[in-house]
Amino acid sequence: MSPGRVTVASSDTRVEQAWTLLVPGDPGQRTGGYAYVREVASSLRSLGQAIELKGLPGRFPEGDEEAVQAMEQALAALPDGAIVVLDGLAMGGLPAPLENHSSRLSMIALVHHALADESGLDAASREHYFRTERRALGCVQGVITTSAHTAEGLGRFGVTAPVCVVEPGVAYAGTEPPEPAPAKPEVVRILCVATLSARKAQHQLVAALGQLRGQSWHCTLAGSTTRQADYAEALRSQIEKLGLSHQFTLTGELGEADMQQVWQQADLFVLPSLHEGYGMVIDEALAHGLPIIASDGGALAQTARRPGILQYQAGDIAQLQSALEKVLASPHTLSQLQQQALESRATLRSWITAGQEFRSAVRACAEAGTAAALNESTRSQADPSRFEDSWLQLREPADHRSRDHKLTAAAAQWLRQKEPHEPLVLDLGCGSGSNYRYFYSASAGAYSARTGNGTPLAPDARWLLVDQDQTLLAVARRLNEEGDCYAESRQIRYQVCRLTSSDFPRQLPDRPDLITASALIDLVTAPWLQALARYANSARAGLLVTLSYAGDFSFSPAHPDDSWLLELVNRHQQSDKGEGKALGPHAPRRLQQELEAEGYHVQLGDSPWHLDKQDQALQAALVDGWKTAALDQSPDDARRITLWAEARQKAIAAGQLGITVSHVDLFATPGA
Repeated sequence: MSPGRVTVASSDTRVEQAWTLLVPGDPGQRTGGYAYVREVASSLRSLGQAIELKGLPGRFPEGDEEAVQAMEQALAALPDGAIVVLDGLAMGGLPAPLENHSSRLSMIALVHHALADESGLDAASREHYFRTERRALGCVQGVITTSAHTAEGLGRFGVTAPVCVVEPGVAYAGTEPPEPAPAKPEVVRILCVATLSARKAQHQLVAALGQLRGQSWHCTLAGSTTRQADYAEALRSQIEKLGLSHQFTLTGELGEADMQQVWQQADLFVLPSLHEGYGMVIDEALAHGLPIIASDGGALAQTARRPGILQYQAGDIAQLQSALEKVLASPHTLSQLQQQALESRATLRSWITAGQEFRSAVRACAEAGTAAALNESTRSQADPSRFEDSWLQLREPADHRSRDHKLTAAAAQWLRQKEPHEPLVLDLGCGSGSNYRYFYSASAGAYSARTGNGTPLAPDARWLLVDQDQTLLAVARRLNEEGDCYAESRQIRYQVCRLTSSDFPRQLPDRPDLITASALIDLVTAPWLQALARYANSARAGLLVTLSYAGDFSFSPAHPDDSWLLELVNRHQQSDKGEGKALGPHAPRRLQQELEAEGYHVQLGDSPWHLDKQDQALQAALVDGWKTAALDQSPDDARRITLWAEARQKAIAAGQLGITVSHVDLFATPGA
């Protein structure tokens, strides 16, 4: 389910019981995340709110035995009803202690960015953190994030609790701006402030500057060299091999006084990070009046989109090099950016403002959490044809690797035959846009969805993405614009539309070249499929329909009640989804018949999901969904259904369950 967004006010002056804020390790660590909690805690105290900022020993987010015990003891020591704010780095990997105390404490998560979004993780670790953080977030009454970007991404974790955004402040808001730097410094002093780590991507900055030896510059990398010591050592080696040791200074972690001196000496700030939950150091640089070059990684796509900041695509070293060259080669450009940065500086807000918002957010989450979750549940149950973006994003990797690639390639070839006319693709029930991303995303290369020369499977085309859910269309737009499938040469439009069997021609374009849909037709009626076939024929369009449920799922190892559950689920699949009795697993064959009656040539291909321990989050969600469907069909068998689901979930958690779900893909072209 999607998180419920809560708007908070900051004028409340009530005095409440003491709150607890739990963070991993020493709260005094010099990173953006720790600075945020320290400043917020200080602001809360100045506003009269008692709060204990407490660090937990142990290894985080891995969650060794010491960390688990520390979290358990910290929560157990709190009285019933106490408000506790849990830093995401502390709680994300430790769902079990949270589950033990969720019924008696008012727990609120502070999420800077999802653990699974950390760079350098292998697939197993990424899946592990996704699964543990999903469980942990299911225990809290509310979530506070440091950016709208992070808040929007919580939908994939199934968050139903209220979500509040409290962006950071700066210590220098409202103070006099710094003295402007020389318009033409002899040597441009570049500064990057961040822990030396793969996610912060200082190696890409080194590589880009290595191509600009003819320019006068010196770069200071200020940040811990011990948190990821191997990375720091590799960075030093990279600098030495490029012969740039005299042009780089690695300071390590600096104290406040030394850090201020470094800020004051800089002419240009650069942040090459691959992903940020907000990017507080950007505000810090603006507060010091520095022009900035920053990536668009994560929340930076929004938070760094301000005057005085040049942005480039995260991970693109050539773009970073071009931006650096533009500034280093032109004193006028550097001076112009600096003036713009001073304009942005005037818009920065104080930590007191952030503290006021944080206090109101905690209260809003604590008071509205249960009601918000209930409202969200009711809203979803009211429309059985509605899907949550969290579910759609969870299933997308399995969908992409399971598709019948030959049929999709045939559809792409069908589009190429329309050139030089720019073809129009109509994506029905597009959801969060997975179908479009499969055609154009670099990730499709992992599933043989690219040609031998690395070009996209499909040609550039106009796309019309249609769905009845405006929220999902907004998610689709965001993911398509942020992902590697984005291209200016493609025209993408989005249309909110709930199609019935009687209004295809009225609501849709006259002449699409390809009609496509994914995981849709098993939800519709026989008249709807007949209308689809007639509409396709009137346009002489190709039709690609993928991942239609084919009526079978199986488990390894098996359970005595698997077949019984399958029967209940298939019965539920054919229930009324709002337009009459759905066809469920009979839909692919029925569509084939309707298309052949219109003179179409139809090809079918199997596209089963094969899910193992690498897909535990998806497996768990499937079992939850099947349990709900079975209970809907046979509520008198609740105990038997629940025992089946518990046994399946236990096997999933142990990494011992394989699940196969049958699907069918279909591609059809009109006859002569």
